[in-house]
Amino acid sequence: MRPTGQPSRHFECALALAVAALAGGCDAPVEPPAEPTPRDILTTFYRALKGGGWVQNQNWATDAPLDQWYGVTTDQDGEVTGLLLWDNGLEGSIPPEIGNLPKLRDLRLQENRVSGRIPPEIGNLRTLRTLSLHSNLHLSGPIPAEIGNLRNLEVLALHANDLSGPIPPEVGNLRNLHTLSAHRNDLTGPVPAEIGNLENLAELSLATNKLTGPIPPEIGRLENLEFLILSDNILTGPIPPEIGSLRKLDELELEQNRLSGPIPPEIGDLRNLQYMVLSDNSLSGPVPLEIGNLVKSNSIVLSNNRLTGPMPSGIGNLKSLGHLYVDRTDLSGPLPREMLGLSLTGFHWHSTDLCAPTDSEFRQWLASIARHTRGRDCDPGEG
Repeated sequence: MRPTGQPSRHFECALALAVAALAGGCDAPVEPPAEPTPRDILTTFYRALKGGGWVQNQNWATDAPLDQWYGVTTDQDGEVTGLLLWDNGLEGSIPPEIGNLPKLRDLRLQENRVSGRIPPEIGNLRTLRTLSLHSNLHLSGPIPAEIGNLRNLEVLALHANDLSGPIPPEVGNLRNLHTLSAHRNDLTGPVPAEIGNLENLAELSLATNKLTGPIPPEIGRLENLEFLILSDNILTGPIPPEIGSLRKLDELELEQNRLSGPIPPEIGDLRNLQYMVLSDNSLSGPVPLEIGNLVKSNSIVLSNNRLTGPMPSGIGNLKSLGHLYVDRTDLSGPLPREMLGLSLTGFHWHSTDLCAPTDSEFRQWLASIARHTRGRDCDPGEG
């Protein structure tokens, strides 16, 4: 009989094995944790974003095939290729597990109530082509640098959120990018020069942030750019002459910054430009004669700058022009008679030293403009 109070031999062996295992001396194999399945990952996503309250949540968190879950697309192997859940009442933070969907090509979560940060694990989605997270007012924090890993990305839509911090220079790795929209956030720092690497970019919209520093001259390398929208920031320095290389540009919006110096004459090389807004800056010098080359322009807005000299007569070449705003500048002299050939619907030139010829033909032309705030008449012998 074993003395009372002493452990059994079986207990002693078990204890020895446990101690050896903790010390790393046990040869028994340790099973690695099972990889989460696509179904596991989507179930985690559903719970993190309060799926029970979604507008549409058919078949989510059930045994139905994944391609029967609302907004989910899969390939023939059952791998998830798309999460198309825009405007669907999602609420909460994107879980890091989203980075474990290696075949995901299309992630559209815009117009929901997604909050928190963009998880850096999103950089694991190497096949992603569309990342649309815009219009989630409480999506906050920085744009993760890992987003530069998404080399196949074509659309990056992050606008109308509460994102902060700098635009990561790694965004310059996204050479297949067609659209980059991050307007209406709280982004700070410079426009990174690396954006000039995005040779396929057609739309760059960074308006209504707190971006500082100059417009990088590298932006002139974006030969496929059609929309350049940098308005309502704190950008300084000149408009780079390299902007004249953007021959496909349709819209140029640089208003409400602190840009200075002259309007570069290279602006006249933008023969496809239809809409140019440079107002509310500190631009100085003359309106370049080359503005007369912008024959497709519908709107030119130069208001509230320090521009000087006359209105160039070449403005009369712009037969498509409907809106011309040059008010609150230091332009001076008579309005050129070449303007009589324009069919303007809006013309603001008050608070300048420009003057209108007083002959009846010119008066009738001014009277025909529906939205017109005028300056003074020319003195005798002035116009």
